[in-house]
Amino acid sequence: MSFDKLNLKSEYLSNQVHAAANLTKWLWVDNNTFIIPVILVDGSRDILKLVYITLFPNKTFSTSIRSVDHIKNLVLKEENAGYVNWFGNFFTIPFAKDYFYFVTHCPHPHRHSRLLILAKSTLSIVRYLDLPGNLIDVAIDWKSKEFFAALHINRHAQHEPQINSGVPPPGYLTSYKKLKCHLSAAWTSKETSLALRDHIIFKIPSSGLSYSTHPCYTFKLFLPPGFEYGTTAQSLRVRHYLNSTARGGSMHLTKDFLIAHDEKLIGSKVISRQHHFHYNISGKISKVFYHPTLPISLAVYHEPKSFAMFLENWANSADRKKYPTMFPHGNYKYKGLDVTYYEQARSRESDSDNE
Repeated sequence: MSFDKLNLKSEYLSNQVHAAANLTKWLWVDNNTFIIPVILVDGSRDILKLVYITLFPNKTFSTSIRSVDHIKNLVLKEENAGYVNWFGNFFTIPFAKDYFYFVTHCPHPHRHSRLLILAKSTLSIVRYLDLPGNLIDVAIDWKSKEFFAALHINRHAQHEPQINSGVPPPGYLTSYKKLKCHLSAAWTSKETSLALRDHIIFKIPSSGLSYSTHPCYTFKLFLPPGFEYGTTAQSLRVRHYLNSTARGGSMHLTKDFLIAHDEKLIGSKVISRQHHFHYNISGKISKVFYHPTLPISLAVYHEPKSFAMFLENWANSADRKKYPTMFPHGNYKYKGLDVTYYEQARSRESDSDNE
């Protein structure tokens, strides 16, 4: 069977009143296979399944399906005052053979996210992480088999800045509350701004067995208008708010840096992954994106709506010869915006001629 594109429709969001988004951009298992969680209707029941899609060089593909409805039902079947009952935001780490991940909520009125770690082989929960905030983005390094989780801090239900891990007891599928929360009781503190929230980033290995953070791993971000109170708002707003994990975009990774897009500064915070230091890029620049491995960056300007491509100062002579001029000068229309392509900034250091 040949194809030009795959059209896969999931009814998960529209059918599940208490569901959040069910996708992030981290769906690939390896170079050829990706997974999409979908709801399949079986009589009067909506069953959550993982659809494995494998692409082949001859433009054919195969699919296989596995049910994870037992996990969805575990989380959604219990109602309790004080929290919003939701389940979603599936992701995986390419080439990490052991685990899948689902983002959900604490079963107590603590108002924070929980990460469920499932064994790929059995689709059972092997570990869960109680996160001291609401998860808003995930950035994955498939080479080191770790990911960075950005949490927004809710001052109305604040916890110690640490992750607590739990292992499901026997018979946990009978009640979600058997997966006890190990975070200390939440407290309330003064919120300087309901729209602008502090965020903290945790580095977590694929196993979830260890985790770390640092004062460098903090940034600020504005919430979408109307969602300042997060999980205390009405259900429809909460679903939209929790979609932020699926949309992502608040941070990205390179080999040496973690870049958090800091809306307060109208710029980006560049955090070293090897040392404890960071620096801010702000001013007329709204966001800066760095290529994961090449010495190339893209700067998005706040006003006017344009972007520029640059060659970084640490580029070697081979890079400078390969990218002498990235784009010609000129104005173009891109998705309705006025976009200006700039010639890359070239270094005139003498070593480029001597090497």
